[in-house]
Amino acid sequence: MKQNTVIGLDLAKNSFAVIELGQGGDVKRRNTFRRDGLKHFLAQHQPTTVALEACGSAHYWGRWLESHGHAPALLPPQHVKGYLRGLLAEYGL
Repeated sequence: MKQNTVIGLDLAKNSFAVIELGQGGDVKRRNTFRRDGLKHFLAQHQPTTVALEACGSAHYWGRWLESHGHAPALLPPQHVKGYLRGLLAEYGL
């Protein structure tokens, strides 16, 4: 199966920010979801890599993502800001 997107999640208590990048790094979607909306969105999405910051709830989400066919990538908190800076510079976000 060819993977054509990467999803980035910003986890919070009530609302979750989602960015979906295409093959060339183009932004395909930016949304904010509540918990149920996020689960529905991810359950309907084809399996892909989902990047999220390793935090208290990240392990729950990682297990949930794996159970729905996604490949979670937990980023250490100290690397997230650098990752975002590189992403912002590379894609002009």
